[in-house]
Amino acid sequence: AVAALGTATGRRHLEILFRSVEEVVFCFDGDQAGRSAAWRALKTGLPLMQDGRRIRFLQLPEGSDPDSYIRRHGREKFEAAVAQAIPLEDFFFDHLSEDLDLNRIESKSRLFKEAAPLLKQLPRGIYASLMQDKLAEKLGRDAESLSRELAEQPQPRSEYPPHPPEYTERDYPPHISDVSGHPVTGRASRQKTKKYRRSPSLHAIDLLLMKPQIALNLQEDISPMREAVAGDVALLFSVIKMVKDEPDTSPHTIMGYCSDSDYLGEFTQMLKQEKITPSGGVEPEFKQVIDRILAEIQHQHRAADLKARLNAALNPI
Repeated sequence: AVAALGTATGRRHLEILFRSVEEVVFCFDGDQAGRSAAWRALKTGLPLMQDGRRIRFLQLPEGSDPDSYIRRHGREKFEAAVAQAIPLEDFFFDHLSEDLDLNRIESKSRLFKEAAPLLKQLPRGIYASLMQDKLAEKLGRDAESLSRELAEQPQPRSEYPPHPPEYTERDYPPHISDVSGHPVTGRASRQKTKKYRRSPSLHAIDLLLMKPQIALNLQEDISPMREAVAGDVALLFSVIKMVKDEPDTSPHTIMGYCSDSDYLGEFTQMLKQEKITPSGGVEPEFKQVIDRILAEIQHQHRAADLKARLNAALNPI
């Protein structure tokens, strides 16, 4: 048994679990937050569903968590409930079909639209083929023709990038040295660098760790951040989206999500440092940082466009 302790279940967590077991049963609290967490865990697990692996879901009654359920009903009843946990494929289609009338054409079209990008994340194999067959059955379609349509769908981007790009030594000033004068590289370089510079994106995440709900009032279009080259910008986009999707997100949940990235050391240091509230307030400071990041991305796009036009002018076909 593994306790998540309030953190979001990340892809790396599941990769570690699947090294030891072939089946993982998720057991969440019986409330709306628990149901939302179960669906997020399903989406995280889809790319890891190689043939032979199994994921199931146990939803406890409203107001119960594993601890209270076992104390109230005992170990044997809990183990019996685990044995009846819902397989991933059933939970997947039950969730997507919850508000749909599959006797109607528009509902079938909506189910395909919702299911297609998720099914494309499955590794190739028998399990992926069977999931496609089940979708075809629900839609009343021929499995072979549906498979061709799925193949033509664009490859989806992950909502929450599981492994942001790693820091490299070129990201840091070359003159940083230790007390003996030797150059500092790798993780030690990152520990030294944060004393000299913190990127706007990491500063924004630091503000979110102070007060996650400041993301809820953000009106700016942050979609350009999703395509940013810098890994910390893409990570900031993911954290903002997570808070917007789950308004009750806590600082520890953000830390749990960021633990699945290569920036954990920086965030750990942020939590250890004394928090000084910006003179203008946390939310205005956060909005200013976001505006600065978006302006920089726009500048980069303009520079890239100008460079492309110059190359076209200098090298006409």
